[in-house]
Amino acid sequence: MSVKLSPIWSGTQFFNAAGTVLSGGKIYQYTAGTTTLTATYTDSTGATPNANPIILDSAGRYSAQIWFTAGTNYKLVLTDSTGTTLLTEDNLTGVNDVSSLSTPSEWINSGITPTYVSATSFTLPGNQTSNFQVGRRVQLVINSGTLYGSILTSVFTSVTTITVSLDSGSIDSTLSVANYALLGSINPSVPARTSFTASFTGSLGQTTGSTILFPDLTTIPDFQNGSSYSATTGTFTVPYTGVYLVSTEITVIGSISTDVFQVMRNGASVGAALLADNAVPTRRAGTYIMKLNATDTINVQITSGGPFVLGTKYIGNSDPTTKFSVAMLY
Repeated sequence: MSVKLSPIWSGTQFFNAAGTVLSGGKIYQYTAGTTTLTATYTDSTGATPNANPIILDSAGRYSAQIWFTAGTNYKLVLTDSTGTTLLTEDNLTGVNDVSSLSTPSEWINSGITPTYVSATSFTLPGNQTSNFQVGRRVQLVINSGTLYGSILTSVFTSVTTITVSLDSGSIDSTLSVANYALLGSINPSVPARTSFTASFTGSLGQTTGSTILFPDLTTIPDFQNGSSYSATTGTFTVPYTGVYLVSTEITVIGSISTDVFQVMRNGASVGAALLADNAVPTRRAGTYIMKLNATDTINVQITSGGPFVLGTKYIGNSDPTTKFSVAMLY
């Protein structure tokens, strides 16, 4: 049997309120919070139980020790020889006994009942924006299971409306629990990361005068929120405030006219590249390092020229050369 030494009363000399040695005093051993007598042991072997109650000697001492069963919480009650209670110590665990401790969770129970709004949103009563911050991870419980995602918007009016990007699945009307991550997006102790490359790896793609779509998404293992890029819209929504590296590489086959490609942040250009009219594949690349805030959007647009045909590979290349990459640096 595994036992742990009591943190109190082993080898202690006891006195009453008048300062007289507590000869014949008693130590009762109970299960924590109850009046159920529970065994303790005389030494580290856990082989010999103490008397219950333990009777103090003429010096007000107990010559053996008090050892608890590991994983059990105790209450010790000290009385005089007549049974009058002098002192009670409850919810005691043995020294270095971690077996009785509950496993810590990375999720904080909000204690607030959420209300379903849509497949990606819900509301909470009151102003909950300080805990449900943009970029913070959430754990949602519906009847069919548990959902995980990141907060995209958190807005308080009469209630707090939360919009999330889910790792998978969708919210439904059975939503019953909304917990938030132990670490928030504001000054987190562990740095968040996101990184992905989206490209053309299949047949040629065609687009005119709009956001370029890069349908083939690759994320780096152990980096979070590659799902913040939408292959259907071609837009990356920034999950965490930080410094990012954004790079583009575009191959065009047979442009009809001069084309201008621009990297757009929240609809405003941060850099452009010209692809002149050419009958053979033409390639341009751009790399940008910028501070981005959570919920900022980044995409690549054709702002003049076209229509055109996107190429999957440049002459002599075996890897895709039409691609859009983002990596969070810090």
